[in-house]
Amino acid sequence: MPMKGTVYASYADEFDEGSMQYAARTRRIGWSQPMISRSRVSLAILAASVSLFGCSADRAVGTVVTREALLAALTPELASIVGADGRIKLGPPVNTGHEQISAEKAGALAVGMARFNAPSNNAYYETRRGGAIAYQKLSLCSPPLYAATPFEWLDVDDPNVTVHPLQKAVGPIWLVTLCADGDPEMDVAVAAYSTDLGLNSDGSVDFPPIGGNDFFSEAIPIGRFTDELPSAEAAVVFAATSTGRRVAAVPELVATFYRYDDPLESRWHLRLDGPAHIQSAAGTVVESSDIYISRIRTTNRPGSRVWSADPVQPPEVDVVFFPTLRVGENFNDYLIRQQAGLRTLHPQRLPNMPISFTGGSPTH
Repeated sequence: MPMKGTVYASYADEFDEGSMQYAARTRRIGWSQPMISRSRVSLAILAASVSLFGCSADRAVGTVVTREALLAALTPELASIVGADGRIKLGPPVNTGHEQISAEKAGALAVGMARFNAPSNNAYYETRRGGAIAYQKLSLCSPPLYAATPFEWLDVDDPNVTVHPLQKAVGPIWLVTLCADGDPEMDVAVAAYSTDLGLNSDGSVDFPPIGGNDFFSEAIPIGRFTDELPSAEAAVVFAATSTGRRVAAVPELVATFYRYDDPLESRWHLRLDGPAHIQSAAGTVVESSDIYISRIRTTNRPGSRVWSADPVQPPEVDVVFFPTLRVGENFNDYLIRQQAGLRTLHPQRLPNMPISFTGGSPTH
């Protein structure tokens, strides 16, 4: 899918497939939102002591499952990953060899962006939600979820930025769901490589002069929060119930490639104790012990929640690189330098990390 915007930076005026759009010192909201204002939005300052959590930190968006149902959906060897609270002990963030932000910082950045920047694009969000959004009440519904990147580190030689926006776009992400008065209202993806972002004393995001691809956000339609990405526990029970198999490995959340799906389409990878049959809309049946669970509102292929990895996966993908704008640089001079530095890069897919999927329905 073509991306429609980044947070801020210095690229072309319009996106096409695989390219990235930037505009110096703007305050955009994410990988695929329309542009907000080019000037900094003036909003009421919140008290620095405001809590990030507006509801229980254990609250999970989607179907709530019992501990007994969860244990029944797992192989006996995996019983130890379920805590007394009925939650799965997920693995830590993947060590990519490069600095990443923590879950706590990702949550704080998501809240800061939602409260201070998102209101300037209110028409976009409220249209998608189908109603008003209580921006100043938004807080974490539950702890952020880490989605591993399917790509190796992308080497980019650009001394103007700590981390190039393109590295953020193909890197790992944190998925954050924000609630107001206990009601899920917004999903935010935060790039795990956004180490150049800070937080001001009022909780707003402190952006560097040049950067981008830090956030992707969407409003959650009223009454449809169960269509969003399920918790790990709900995904496990759903997989076991729909396939007749048990889950035999700790669930792993895998990020998407932005040209195929937006960041909020990240999928739970579940390894089953035996092959399951997934029937596609075209009637083709795939047999696999690995299935993937996503939210239902997928951008390109609406209606699918269960996915199988395509048997043939590309070893790499193509992305378009532009050099970033330099602070104080004349924009016309930048455009000349931009065209001279334009080139195609090839992020390498990691082994056993698919990026191409087919949606379907389990049969058993």
